[in-house]
Amino acid sequence: MNIKSLFLFFSVLLFTISQAQNCDIPAAKKRRKQVTAISAPNSGIVHVTMKRGKSYIGTAFFIHPRVLITAGHNVRKRPQFIYTRVKQLTLRFGATDRNTNLYQTTFATTQNDNIYTLQSFNKHYSIEEDYGVIILPDEEAYKKVNTRFTLTPYDANNLTGKPPVFLAGYPSEDNKLYCTLWEDNTTNYIKNDTENYMRYEFYTEHGVSGAPVWYTDSAVNYAFAIHTNGDPNKKDCSKATIITKKIYDDISRFCLSKGIDITK
Repeated sequence: MNIKSLFLFFSVLLFTISQAQNCDIPAAKKRRKQVTAISAPNSGIVHVTMKRGKSYIGTAFFIHPRVLITAGHNVRKRPQFIYTRVKQLTLRFGATDRNTNLYQTTFATTQNDNIYTLQSFNKHYSIEEDYGVIILPDEEAYKKVNTRFTLTPYDANNLTGKPPVFLAGYPSEDNKLYCTLWEDNTTNYIKNDTENYMRYEFYTEHGVSGAPVWYTDSAVNYAFAIHTNGDPNKKDCSKATIITKKIYDDISRFCLSKGIDITK
């Protein structure tokens, strides 16, 4: 390698390093706050227990009086020999601890009826397809919380100037935190032009998957992504699945097939 090529190589390397994103996850853990008094928009966030033989914890959020959005891996039909699908959901709306919530319900679930994920995602995990839909049997829960997020396709123009993005969800790693809601916001986030996911400086645990990622504009809370990946034992940035126009249209299509228009 000649001197000119070597100089070019190191120039590119230094540029790449200078553009790299660093997330201080331990600092984010100290920064996050427990929500002890539920109000909008946090009242539109839901603690979810999925039962597929064993029980698992996740998070979801309202986008319509009868529709919740969550991470796809929470409700996907897993390619396993047994316990392949979620058979029951227990939902706690506006929960602050094990015994305190605004409303609670349990109901049986059927894939492609009242829960939905892409068939391609059911077969092979992809962060870019990690979204799921839950159709509620009625509007009773919404009458109790009376708030929802506005689902919107990601548009970089809406985040010009780096306004803070928010996240709130229900961690399940520590049994002491069971059914407690934690919130945070950050301006340390990046979406690569070629990726349909965002990386950000949020401390997250199992259970937070499915939490809304949103920004606020003129008192409207726009959910443009779903938290889907994070490892509290590493310093890597956590990740969210971006709501692309394709994903938005697919969610809308499925809901319309059940007689629900999410734009109303």
